[in-house]
Amino acid sequence: MTKIPEPQGYYEVVRTPEATNIRFETITDSGSFIPFHWHHALEMILLLQGCMELTLRQQTWQLQADDCFVIQADLLHATKCIHASRYILVQIPMDFLCRYVPDAEHMFFPWKPKDASREANACHNSLKALL
Repeated sequence: MTKIPEPQGYYEVVRTPEATNIRFETITDSGSFIPFHWHHALEMILLLQGCMELTLRQQTWQLQADDCFVIQADLLHATKCIHASRYILVQIPMDFLCRYVPDAEHMFFPWKPKDASREANACHNSLKALL
C-alpha cells in the first residue's frame, strides 16, 4: 500500500487587534484558495453563504451555508471557496486562550461535519449561536 505524503504548508502569522487579541471578522470571498498552512491559534469558521471545501488531515469536506467548524491550533489545513461565499472567521491565539483556559493546549475538537454525534452537534449549535 502506498502512503500519501503529508502536504507541505506555510506558517500563517495571525494578526489580532491589540484591544481584543482575537481576530473576529466577516469575510466575503469571491472564490479563492488558501493553500495548506498552520498557525498557533484556534480557528472557527461559520459559513453564512456559499460553499467551501475544507481539507484537514488529508480529508476534504464540502461545507454549505450554516456549517460551522473548528480547526485545532498547529493543524495543517487548506480552504477553497467554490463559489462566492460569506463567512465569519474567528482566530484565537493559543497564548491568549491559555491565559483564560489553562488546559487549552490539551483541548481537542473531534468534529466531523457529516457524521457528528448528537452531543457534538449540540456544542456546535451553541457555538453558531454565539457567532
